[in-house]
Amino acid sequence: MTPKRWFTALVVFVSVSATALEADRASFKALIIPFLDSYCLDCHSGDDPEAKFDLSGYTTLKSVVRNHGHWKHVLHRLEAGDMPPKKKRQPSLEKRQEIVNWIITLRRQEANRNAGDPGIVLARRLSNAEYDYTIRDLTGVDIRPTREFPIDPANEAGFDNSGESLTLSPALLKKYLGAARLISEHLILKPNGIEFAPYPVMTDTDRDKFAVRRIMDFYENQNTNLAHYFYAAWQLTTGDEDISSDLSRKYLRTVYELLAGNSHQFGPIAELRNEWRQMPRKPLSARRHSQQLAELVHRLRAPLSPQFEHLDFQRNIHRGAQAFVYWWNRKYRDTRRTLNREAVQSSDSATIAAYEKFCSVFPNLFLRSERSRDYLTASQRTTYTNTGRLLSAGLHSQSGYFRDDRPMYELLLEPAEQQQLDRLWLELDVITRAPVRQYQGMLWFERTDSEYLRSEEFDFAKPENLKVISEPMIERLARAYLNKAVNLGATDTMIFAVTNQFRIINEQIRRMEDVTAAAEPGHLAAITDFAQRAYRRPLASAERTDLHAFYTHLREQEQASHQDAMRDLVVTILMSPHFWYRADPPANDEGIQPLSNHALASRLSYFLWSSMPDDQLLQTDLQQPANLAQQTQRMINTPRIRGLALEFGGNWLEFRHFENFKTAAPGFTTELQQAMFEEPIRFFVDLAQNDRSVLNFLYDHHTLIDSELAKFYGL
Repeated sequence: MTPKRWFTALVVFVSVSATALEADRASFKALIIPFLDSYCLDCHSGDDPEAKFDLSGYTTLKSVVRNHGHWKHVLHRLEAGDMPPKKKRQPSLEKRQEIVNWIITLRRQEANRNAGDPGIVLARRLSNAEYDYTIRDLTGVDIRPTREFPIDPANEAGFDNSGESLTLSPALLKKYLGAARLISEHLILKPNGIEFAPYPVMTDTDRDKFAVRRIMDFYENQNTNLAHYFYAAWQLTTGDEDISSDLSRKYLRTVYELLAGNSHQFGPIAELRNEWRQMPRKPLSARRHSQQLAELVHRLRAPLSPQFEHLDFQRNIHRGAQAFVYWWNRKYRDTRRTLNREAVQSSDSATIAAYEKFCSVFPNLFLRSERSRDYLTASQRTTYTNTGRLLSAGLHSQSGYFRDDRPMYELLLEPAEQQQLDRLWLELDVITRAPVRQYQGMLWFERTDSEYLRSEEFDFAKPENLKVISEPMIERLARAYLNKAVNLGATDTMIFAVTNQFRIINEQIRRMEDVTAAAEPGHLAAITDFAQRAYRRPLASAERTDLHAFYTHLREQEQASHQDAMRDLVVTILMSPHFWYRADPPANDEGIQPLSNHALASRLSYFLWSSMPDDQLLQTDLQQPANLAQQTQRMINTPRIRGLALEFGGNWLEFRHFENFKTAAPGFTTELQQAMFEEPIRFFVDLAQNDRSVLNFLYDHHTLIDSELAKFYGL
């Protein structure tokens, strides 16, 4: 028995009974030839045979065997009794039945002789749907590049994935090339491999959006709400283990130990601890009290934070200069958990220690993810639009990011999470070239808004000079910039800010360059692996060599950048027939040959998923029936089985293109249309995953609908 009853029910076997008559050459000459001459050839021969159905060419048994499917129509007409036509001479009932039995016997003999032989499976391109699904699973993003492709033609049965209909025209080939180029524009080169963005990333803005969004997603997944931690700490005292999963267990332990402990009997810790110990017994009341505790912490913490004035050099160096802005940002970043001792009216060491502990456990901010031009004066703030930007350093007319998440990093994150966040920030620098763009932006800014670099001694450091980001050039500019500041009377703090900023930006650029260069071999290896997954089989040694040789040619002969060469490799892979054509490799020997594991994996995945096989399927020995059954069950129980429901079920039940149906019928909203479209898909998936009978399509008394469709149905 196959893994699913409905799976085998998709193939219907029709058995027929016949006499023991042998359909051999002798019987063909004795029965069929005379019958054709007497009753058929008058109409079904010549230049214009009746119904375009010519029987004159069947003069040998071999010719009938070769086209026995054609003779199915002869069989049906004889069984129905409408051939020969009523006005023509009729054979006896016995003769008619004799011919019917002969045809049935011949077809059965051919079926038995070819049992187990699948016949020739035509090579064909991926259908539009299969191409979209395959790109989705290959890249990890749902790009849907076939939106502008012509609709796939359907065969006689209404299916659009048959070899007979999936041909290739020159115009469609151009569409595939355009699709491949579009997909390559989604490529992201990371320090440890490649990834594909949900949108093209050909501009700095797009790359910024991609890298910034990943960091923001990480930040937004961290719960920094103190009220939730106070409530969870109370839960620990009651034995309630239903603690919210999004809380940092590391920080919860810190908060609980502070609240439940007896140290630091002075200042805000003592006040907070006393309030926490008065928590109500009922959960709802305890939640309200936890919110009050969080508000108490914010009130107690606000006056304890150090404050720093912006550096202002009497307009000789702009208040918005990178050196000054980053100095101010770093001062606040480095003191998020620090006590402003001037705010404590006591010199007692125990009291100071209690305040320092309170500030350390409860920072004034866990992270700052958005920043505007904080350097603006009060009067400027009323004049200029000052919109905050995610992860921004707060510069004007310059690109620049600033990481300010140290309290969250130290208090909330486990080592693995810290490594993940460090990696995301490194990827921001590498993907967006943020340090280089920041430095080049500084050169522009200091010649326009600031005018600080307009004098002759800075002419060597123009932003259009490609060598301006080299270490010697940065060090030269740092000396010239600093000398001018000293001569103008800059303070020691300002001199430190300038020196420190040039040192840090140089280190960031050098690190970015080193990481980028070290990542290039990994990118080539990742593209090779991409090709192997795209081809759905291991690459031949020659194929690997060709890919690497093409990359070398692009870099050395075409002078392409590494990134452009990687994109061209993606296009080359996606334009290979090994990707967008499905063809079983020819057998080495004559006769029936079993499919290889990889060919069988593709057959199975494109049937059940309408997409490429995953790694588990490719690595399984599918020649073993038990493994094949196990993999089939696994595949049916994944969300990708929607591919079968939509592509097979949608074409079979003729609802595949209903989502594109246009009508102006009253009340027929887009939401209702989508709900109607989803109903048969959900029904099909439910039937498959729960091993229900295929007869449920006809006789079931349940359906799966959402509230929109339930309302329409009056349920």
